[in-house]
Amino acid sequence: MVNSWIFRFAAVLLAGMFLSPIGFAHISTAAENSSAATQSSTPSQQELRKWIAQLGSDDPQIRRTALSKLMALNKADLPALQAAAISEHSLLPEQIAAIHQAVTQVFLSAQPFEFAADPRLDYGFLGIQMMSGAPSQPPDGVLVWSRIPGFVAYRMLQQGDIIVKIIQKPALPDLEMHRFDQFARIVGLMHAGDVLRLQVLRFGRPIDVSIPLDHRPLELTPEQDPAGVKRQQWVNARAQAAEEYWNHEFSAIDPAPPLSQGPTSQAPTSQAATSIQP
Repeated sequence: MVNSWIFRFAAVLLAGMFLSPIGFAHISTAAENSSAATQSSTPSQQELRKWIAQLGSDDPQIRRTALSKLMALNKADLPALQAAAISEHSLLPEQIAAIHQAVTQVFLSAQPFEFAADPRLDYGFLGIQMMSGAPSQPPDGVLVWSRIPGFVAYRMLQQGDIIVKIIQKPALPDLEMHRFDQFARIVGLMHAGDVLRLQVLRFGRPIDVSIPLDHRPLELTPEQDPAGVKRQQWVNARAQAAEEYWNHEFSAIDPAPPLSQGPTSQAPTSQAATSIQP
């Protein structure tokens, strides 16, 4: 009896291996890929109003913490965020701009995309890119200049951060970072769900950040688009969809969209991405 059960189990397992769509793509969202991507429970209106109020604080750390909490919302929470924002009268421009960023992140992290079905090829994705016209890289460290909305870097890193090392201790020595291409190669070997531990200089202060990597979208595979034109078009199309959602759902708090604070400033059409990895 036991041998017969084992045989049937092995037969089903082998059938699953041979019939699994290794050569095809799976569809997922960035919000599904990271266990830390969303709030564990739906926040109350009181919490949402508190975070919105904190976006106008004079303390930059309070502002950043509030924005991080809003970026960790689920898409289903956006109507509640809209109601909370409308209930707050006379929002400051910087509050509206921060809510705009949060809505963009939450909306795009819920948008489906294709990734490699074969787990061996399901590489991780952070969501930062190098842009033409960006400041030169520092001599030691990797400057985070442009983040792609909807992916984990947009929520957990900040423009202007300098990645100085990949933390591997206690198992291995830490890896000091000196060039963007060096950093991209290392992250490119990691898989979706792997946790990337970074030491980052933020406003001159070192902090440690642990980031669970997203799936790498097939549309952003460099081998299929060496020049990066189609990849940038894909990024811009998603940003445009988020902008249309914002204009439709949040126009009550933002009759005139921000001129320079919007999410598309991360990846403008007029600038070509020299590299869109990791």
